[in-house]
Amino acid sequence: MKYPLFISFLLICFSLKSQTIITGYVLDETGDNTLIGVVVQDCNKTFGTVTDEFGYFKLIVDSLPVCIKFSYIGYEAKSITLKTSDKTNLNIKLKGIVLNEVTIKSTQKNPDEQINVTNIAVEKLKVIPSIAGEPDLMKALAIAPGISLAQEGSSVLVVRGGNPEQNLILFDGIPLFNPNHLFGFFSAFNPSAIGNIKVYKGDFPAEYGGRLSSVIDITTKEGPKKGYVNNEFTIGTLSSNVYSEGPLSKNKASYAIGGRISYLGLILLPQQLIVKSNESGTYTNYWLYDVNANVNTNVGEKGKLKLSFFFNNDYFSQFDETNDDVSEITFKWGNTAAGALYRLPLNDTTFLTAKLNYSGFRFIANLENKNKVDDLNDVYTDKSTIGNLNASVGFDRQISKRYILSYGLSNDITFIKPNKLHFVSKINGNIENELDTFSNKFMCLVPWAYIDNELFLTRKLKMHIGGRAGYFYNDGYSEFLLEPRISLSIIPNDFTAWNFAVTTMSQPFHYLSLNSSTLPNEIWLPATESAPVESASQMSIGWFKNFHKADLKVTAEVYYKNMHNLVSFVPGQSSLFNASSDWTERIIPFGLGQAYGAELFVEKDFKYLNLTLEYTYGSSKRRFGGLNNGNYFPSKYDITHDFGITAGLVLTDKWSLQTLFVYQTGRPATLPSAVFIDPSGFPSYIFDEINGNRLPDYHRLDFSFIREKQISAYKFSKWTFGVYNVYARNNPMYLEISYTGLPINTYPPIGYESYVTQQTVFKFVPFLSYSLKF
Repeated sequence: MKYPLFISFLLICFSLKSQTIITGYVLDETGDNTLIGVVVQDCNKTFGTVTDEFGYFKLIVDSLPVCIKFSYIGYEAKSITLKTSDKTNLNIKLKGIVLNEVTIKSTQKNPDEQINVTNIAVEKLKVIPSIAGEPDLMKALAIAPGISLAQEGSSVLVVRGGNPEQNLILFDGIPLFNPNHLFGFFSAFNPSAIGNIKVYKGDFPAEYGGRLSSVIDITTKEGPKKGYVNNEFTIGTLSSNVYSEGPLSKNKASYAIGGRISYLGLILLPQQLIVKSNESGTYTNYWLYDVNANVNTNVGEKGKLKLSFFFNNDYFSQFDETNDDVSEITFKWGNTAAGALYRLPLNDTTFLTAKLNYSGFRFIANLENKNKVDDLNDVYTDKSTIGNLNASVGFDRQISKRYILSYGLSNDITFIKPNKLHFVSKINGNIENELDTFSNKFMCLVPWAYIDNELFLTRKLKMHIGGRAGYFYNDGYSEFLLEPRISLSIIPNDFTAWNFAVTTMSQPFHYLSLNSSTLPNEIWLPATESAPVESASQMSIGWFKNFHKADLKVTAEVYYKNMHNLVSFVPGQSSLFNASSDWTERIIPFGLGQAYGAELFVEKDFKYLNLTLEYTYGSSKRRFGGLNNGNYFPSKYDITHDFGITAGLVLTDKWSLQTLFVYQTGRPATLPSAVFIDPSGFPSYIFDEINGNRLPDYHRLDFSFIREKQISAYKFSKWTFGVYNVYARNNPMYLEISYTGLPINTYPPIGYESYVTQQTVFKFVPFLSYSLKF
């Protein structure tokens, strides 16, 4: 019955009123560099779209003739009129202009494209105030409903009640596992290099899969293929970054490269020198850096090839020395990724996209203890890695004016070493004991196929129907993965849209992390027979309204999501320096998850002011056998109320002001109900209910002043200064659990009582940065 039903939809589609689809590329005035996010709409602003990561657009109009307008930040707008006899496949060139205004207004898109997708102008995300003035596009995405930060000051995102590892983060199509610095406090993406960010919260395109909660698609900018080299240099409170782009071969190839380095190590250096000279004391050392680059080149007359590279690395150590002992713990982590993306129009109606990429993540922990008196030296090294090799090919075909078919194939090969522990003990420099404990090494195969049918049933009714199918194989265990997806968009008029979507996702890899840990000690595990593939299904309904005469846009959505086969650590287990290689004894599989909520987003544009308001009501729960008596309990990221408001005000032609206010319900916390002291003198805490308590409500106000100045024809400067957490709210970063004897000040005590201390880190943080473009 399924196939006749599908064919009937096609027959209905082909029998409806004719429409015209206008396609093409938008380029800069040189004609060599495509532009991402260009607004393409009819001159009456009744319908529109934006160019994708290749600068390609697809605009549907009722008939010809029609007037089409192209507009983009930093470029002169351009309008053309297409007659009945004109071609509908275009190459449009836009001329660059000087633009100093900081407040960025949202782009006009098709009404249904505003639902389930977060697509905020990168220039707007750059000016959202953040810790230490470090522009962080990932962190700024939390101004959108349904998206929140994993913890205070973090750049790790949580989407619609999911977990951070359930977000698929793509960098030029390359999946990344943990692209964060400083224990997750800011992301490793250079903001100057980013051209576009799009977050899918639901109604996922069929080509994406492998995670349960969202797709965060990040696309880097292309450099100019002729003309001058463009450079940007920024000095911030914690780090400095550089960015450069320019031609490699005139009219054919270009490059873009950015890098960042932190000088935290220099700030901490004096304490390190004091400890070394005194041979006593404690010091901390921290270094981080990242590099991202791409090369774009034309291949033949029509083909385009983009080579992308991403690398980030963090190094943290803490050293402690006394008269008798020396101890040092060191953590290193980072990503290495590289990929090639090829795009070729086979004809006027068919496009080929091919990708080949590799991505790897590593985490290394090293603990060394040395006794000076006995010359004893013990060293523990714990290492976990994951790597992914992917090849894919996809086609987009315009079958008719009302039917677009997308389909493709891909294959993932993933290599995982969840835990490798090496221990060596030396006396007087001689090895007395040495142990290597290897957890299993896994190589997993996942071939995929996807198909999406985009049917324009009428001008007011559009349908996507399709999905993904895959086959997961790991060391004798296999599972067939099926992800059907369907959505229906109803567009009553050119400014209103409804969207109904049902999507399913699969995640063939599990992630383990301790709730109390902020370290990126990420342990990835493949699905096995005892811990099958994770899956989720989501239903959503969304409504969008553009009150165009009032420059007001409103989006409202509701969603419900079920998750299956989640995993969790057994309470008391650790992921560091644990010699056990039997993971089945350290995890609880077959967990269930539920999340539902309602989201509201309002944006209002004035002449010199842009206001946005977001509100999310949500619930997120988990259930694991053996935990909390088998009952549901709030997840770590359960936030009942999440409210935020941003304001961007242009004060003069050089000065602007950005403010951000955030309020959230306190997050769940597991607190002890009692404590007892074992014979060795160590405390053991008793926990009655997982996440049975909540932290105090969270709220803060940030602001930043921005001064932009054109120094010369091709030189611009920008000063940014402001304050994070203006009124110094004591928002909890983490909790410390301690105990005291009872009665107080009595020895020996007749009993003990536990207590919790709230720890605040980011309390009134001023920042300052300077940026120069030339």
